[in-house]
Amino acid sequence: MEAAQVICAQIESTQPDLVIALLHSAEAQLRAVMALWEETHTAPFPPVVRTNLGKEKLDRYMLLRDRLGRGAFNELLFGSADAAHLLAWVADQRIWQEELVAQVEAVMGQGAQPSHILVVDDFYFEGATWILTLGLLRQAFPQAETQQVAGYLKEWRQSMSLHWLHDHYPDAWARLVAAGQAERQRGTYPTCLDAPGWIATGTDDIHAESLYWQPITAAHEVVQSLATFLPAETWLTMPGWIYATIEAFVRRRAREGLAPVSLQGAWKTFHLLPRRLTPTLLMLAHAWREHRVARREVVTLARITPREATRLLQAWAKHGFLIRRGRGGGTYYELAGKFGILAYGSLLADPGDFVAWATERRIDGVMTPYEVEYAHANCRRAGAPTLVPVPDGKGARVLAYILVVRPDMEGEAAADILYRRETDRIGDLGVYCCNGDQANEQDGVSVEVARDLAGVPHVFYARPNPNLDFVLRDDLPNGEKAERLARLAADSVTAETFAAGQDGIRYLADAIRQGVRTPLTELYEQAVLRLAGDAPDLEEARRRIGRWKGLV
Repeated sequence: MEAAQVICAQIESTQPDLVIALLHSAEAQLRAVMALWEETHTAPFPPVVRTNLGKEKLDRYMLLRDRLGRGAFNELLFGSADAAHLLAWVADQRIWQEELVAQVEAVMGQGAQPSHILVVDDFYFEGATWILTLGLLRQAFPQAETQQVAGYLKEWRQSMSLHWLHDHYPDAWARLVAAGQAERQRGTYPTCLDAPGWIATGTDDIHAESLYWQPITAAHEVVQSLATFLPAETWLTMPGWIYATIEAFVRRRAREGLAPVSLQGAWKTFHLLPRRLTPTLLMLAHAWREHRVARREVVTLARITPREATRLLQAWAKHGFLIRRGRGGGTYYELAGKFGILAYGSLLADPGDFVAWATERRIDGVMTPYEVEYAHANCRRAGAPTLVPVPDGKGARVLAYILVVRPDMEGEAAADILYRRETDRIGDLGVYCCNGDQANEQDGVSVEVARDLAGVPHVFYARPNPNLDFVLRDDLPNGEKAERLARLAADSVTAETFAAGQDGIRYLADAIRQGVRTPLTELYEQAVLRLAGDAPDLEEARRRIGRWKGLV
């Protein structure tokens, strides 16, 4: 009852020209508010739009968070930066924005531009729904003042549905309780006791990703699952009874006289929470989308003064979230990139779609912080020699690049994609990188980190085992090492590696093309050319060896 009073008081104070109820659960709260308004006000209730917005709409965003290593979303735990990340994602959901506009126009008329919108929801938990809703409204109606009010009414569907069943069909209620308890004893969750709550609202999704909705029908799978207790048509009478009961209760209480309610007191007791898009959220969302933000943009987005915008930017720069760039009128703030992947040889020539997706920019002209040499026989390339870190004096520091990953990717996720790429499991999101001995035992590959390399705080690099011991021997001349490497490269030309361009000769050619030069590079290249009948270049050497093996 207090929730209905508070929302009515909020409508009085803000005078919205549109109320949006988030189906399915907010319908109960909306019915209570409208009944109370009718009993206590002579002015008409504002126009109402019912839209199907709930946690299920965020499945795609949660998949993105998994790829980025950001974990489950909870605004209460993670704060403004994480909430703004969701808000930035919402800004790109064009289909939902178009559906929401169509729903508003169906109620208010073609081309409607509401100036103040109040959103009503039944339950506030992790903070995702209000950001989703207000973010969509900001994109659809950028000039409107928007606010969402959410209660703490999580269990109303379950309690009201079982109350209906207990009062009207006690035998069915007893059988349902017994069946539910038996399922719990077997460890089955959710049980049939939870099912009535899913049909208590009387509405159903048309599609999981659509904002439109439809009345629930007898064909619904939950209704069918309960048909052993009551006929489907009987279950469909439950929502009407629930809403009639809520409305009757509110009307009776209103006629008996209600004590005044304090908006501020209601907020503090957590019965309702008002939510708005703050200047901080709007600024950070723009920074997430563009990876940079300037003061003039903050002024426009958040509708605050230049001085307030400066203070906001400086505060987040002090936290290390933003980095100030430029001078004077050209000053802007850039998202701090914390992680990178060191690339040379094949990683730069062919990073793969997932690494490319994660890369924001490239820093050229970096030297590896360790020496490398062709000291690893790569089983994914049929034993082809590949470049790996080696002890000092056994190779050379070579030209490399840093692939700076997108700033919303966590370090563990960046390390994971490098590890998956190096172990040829790029699409397997269930594979995580290991360090040290564990990684060496499993795949012969570990992922390590270089600190503060070329201005990037943490740069990950792969360290496969140098398993070609002869390359590291001091008692073998480089010429002999090169000849042995050339034979391994030729042996690695198989039907599979030749077709995929994954053999050792192509690997050597790619590394040379990227400017990678080690003590063995020139001798190794010449040995391959000789082995291929004095081929003029490595690509021709590869073709000749392929022809000799009947691959061309």
